[in-house]
Amino acid sequence: IRTSVTHEVDAESNAGTGGVNGQRYAFDPQHGGQTNAGAGLSIGTNGISVYEHGGGYMPVIAGYEAEIGDDWNHIMIVYDNKQPTIYLNGRAVHTGLTSPRGVVNAPIRFGGMNYGFFEGLMDEIQIYSRALTQSEIQSMVGGFEAASDPSPANEATDVPRVVVLNWTPGKFAAQHDVYFGTAFDDVDSATATVDPAGVYKGRQGDATYSIGERLDFGQTYYWRIDEVNAAPDNTIFKGDVWQFTAEPVGYPIENIAVTASSANRDDEGPDNTVNGSGLDADDLHSSENTGMWLSNITDPDKARIQFEFDRVHKLYQMLVWNYNSSVEPVVGFGIKEATIEYSVDGADWAVLGGAHEFARGTGVGGYAANTTVDLDGAAARYVRITAVSNWGGILNQFGLSEVRFFYIPVVASEPDPGFGATGVGVDAVLSFRAGREADKHDVYISTDEQAVMDGTVPVISVTEPSYAPSLDLDSTYYWRIDEVNDAETPSTWQSETWSFSTQEYLVIDDFESYNDTPADEEGSNLVYEMWIDGFGVATNGSTIGYTELYQPSMETLIVYEGKQSVPLSYDNTVAPYSEVTANVADLNVVQDWTKYGIKSLSLSVFGAVGNSGQLYLKINNARVDGGPDISQPGWQPWNIDLSTVGGNLTSVTSLTIGIDGANAAGRLYIDSIHLYPQVRETTGPVFSYVKITNDADCGISANNTYTHKLDFGQGSPGALINGVQFDAYNSAANGTLNFNREVATGLLSDHAGNANHNVSGSLVDLLTDMYYNGANAPGGTTTWTLSGLTAGQTYNTRIYTRQWGASDSRNVTFVFDPDGPGPRSDSTGKISQDNATSVGLANDNDAYYINYQFTAVEGQDLVITLTQDNNNQSWHLYGLTNQ
Repeated sequence: IRTSVTHEVDAESNAGTGGVNGQRYAFDPQHGGQTNAGAGLSIGTNGISVYEHGGGYMPVIAGYEAEIGDDWNHIMIVYDNKQPTIYLNGRAVHTGLTSPRGVVNAPIRFGGMNYGFFEGLMDEIQIYSRALTQSEIQSMVGGFEAASDPSPANEATDVPRVVVLNWTPGKFAAQHDVYFGTAFDDVDSATATVDPAGVYKGRQGDATYSIGERLDFGQTYYWRIDEVNAAPDNTIFKGDVWQFTAEPVGYPIENIAVTASSANRDDEGPDNTVNGSGLDADDLHSSENTGMWLSNITDPDKARIQFEFDRVHKLYQMLVWNYNSSVEPVVGFGIKEATIEYSVDGADWAVLGGAHEFARGTGVGGYAANTTVDLDGAAARYVRITAVSNWGGILNQFGLSEVRFFYIPVVASEPDPGFGATGVGVDAVLSFRAGREADKHDVYISTDEQAVMDGTVPVISVTEPSYAPSLDLDSTYYWRIDEVNDAETPSTWQSETWSFSTQEYLVIDDFESYNDTPADEEGSNLVYEMWIDGFGVATNGSTIGYTELYQPSMETLIVYEGKQSVPLSYDNTVAPYSEVTANVADLNVVQDWTKYGIKSLSLSVFGAVGNSGQLYLKINNARVDGGPDISQPGWQPWNIDLSTVGGNLTSVTSLTIGIDGANAAGRLYIDSIHLYPQVRETTGPVFSYVKITNDADCGISANNTYTHKLDFGQGSPGALINGVQFDAYNSAANGTLNFNREVATGLLSDHAGNANHNVSGSLVDLLTDMYYNGANAPGGTTTWTLSGLTAGQTYNTRIYTRQWGASDSRNVTFVFDPDGPGPRSDSTGKISQDNATSVGLANDNDAYYINYQFTAVEGQDLVITLTQDNNNQSWHLYGLTNQ
């Protein structure tokens, strides 16, 4: 339950007429007469009261007067032998008087009554027919009270031997009791005072605990955190028992290549010794010949088998399952005595000790490995086993079932960022799992991959497995770690070369997080509190965000990217200037704009027909002019070379957006303010509105040949003529569409079949008649896809339209979106066929077209979407061409 108001607190009594003034009843106390009573509950930020509604109004049978705050609280009232106890967030805070009534009834209504209504929020209301125990109540509020999110995670394996325990504390925990040991029962049953196994590690304030000593290899550990509430009660909430297993001494080597001097048959080759064939889930081997290796009897020398690893490893052990055919007890093909050699390069070999004897296989299924060879930490990429004798001594054939090698992890691993990671933050800290035995870590990092591989970049030595490099935006980095210990041989172990790519740009403000939650409520993020406008300032004519009552402050249809942009209204007729300013520190972006290779600032601007004035920026009060044309109703990028900006860019404190010009007024939209590592090319608007008054303005003829496919994407095959597909009639759930092409002549026609409609007069007809019906439903959408585009070619795609009527409201939002690979430059605008000048062109019985220009890349289509904005039945377009 959650409330932010107080309530009237009455003194405890089991008789009288309290509870009738200033209460906030979450549960209504129902009237029950002289012998019965209905229990009720009043809650305020200043406490909790239990009332009983008997014959004499509602006395307080239990009252807890204390500050409980305005956050979420779990409140439970437990009646035991007609005596109520108040539980707050799982702990008993007060026990009241014993009720004199014969029966106390549970409440059946909540929210309030004539004597007072609850003000706040409720969730998960429950009523029980029995008195719950304290442990049951505590389990209900575990989300409030219990420790959670253990690290290492519960049941984690392969945990490094040096470990620090971490957890998320319970909401009301003041201290934490830590239990740690190697037996579940010891950790589960121990308390701070009863601890025969010595697993209690003490009470502490931090939600972290360092084990101190190194853990044992392969040992499973158990731990528990009990949360201790603050005084006066110091209630202890017992936590769950978590477990993890420490890393093993050695790890199995995978992806082994194996060759042999010979094989008895193709299905008895040497690969069978490393591919797990014949092994079950418990690592027990079968007696099937096809799961083993057996040399050929014609092999002129003693049989040899050679194993090649993916890299040089520090070897720990070799586990051997000897030959285990069903005839093994009689014939004895299994290797008995062998010579083991190892090599770094496959050319120079060293012998591992003297002769080694491999235990004999059983010849029956369910055979476990019975030979372990200590490889003494040899550094090797190759291991060769040469048979000296077999167990039978009868035939010149030798075999093995399975061989498994284990290595000691002396090489750095588990890089973070992960290999090939993209979008990595420029403030990232590199980390890795240290190689065992490393005394220090040599870091090599550069944008030059070969230089890192060759080790010619400057080396940085660190003693902890992490490093914070200086990174630039939109760059690919290569890095490796050399683990060094001069007391070992070899002294250096080199990791793989890893790579990651940094984020393309830094976001100053993308306007996605702003909402309309009131300033005094949790989660509020009002755009006008971040960007300070001219509200209440006579000298500043700016207004950030929409200000219509009960309407959103942000724009959700005219959006460059994401889900919303911000409208900026300005009026220099009532003030000498219009500008909004943000404190850069509050924008959660770096204030040093010389770091990370930053070279430019970019923002996207959407204007409107009729806007006047000039857009400018100020960075630390250093003014930047040359903004885009804010009278153009289309998204335009403004890219600013920061090297041309005066002032101290190492400490940017403020960013201002303003509109200059005497009597300038209008509204524009801002989105996607970014910092880039290069000066981006500044282009004109990606699309523009062009008014048509004659044939020459039209730029289109019915006699044109159209060479690209137009797909309406709603399942109708249409007709393909001169490389263009047109639907004669297209019906969709949210609307209908007519679009015709004269099949016989290949010429465009109107919906009545009349061809060659060039522009003339009042432009009632253009070359084709397209009719879009939104079915009286805002949000109705039609999508077209223009495909078959030639990479590198620049296209001008146009939508033609004319005015329909002066009194209707036919407004449509359109989006041009190059889909597929390559750069995206989504462009959004509005078309009005009436007099809605705020969203489109002021139409006066004339036509116009919207032109979108872009250069195609390989595999890229152009997707055009129209979405109806209002309830009007239909909306008319006249023509669309891709020429």
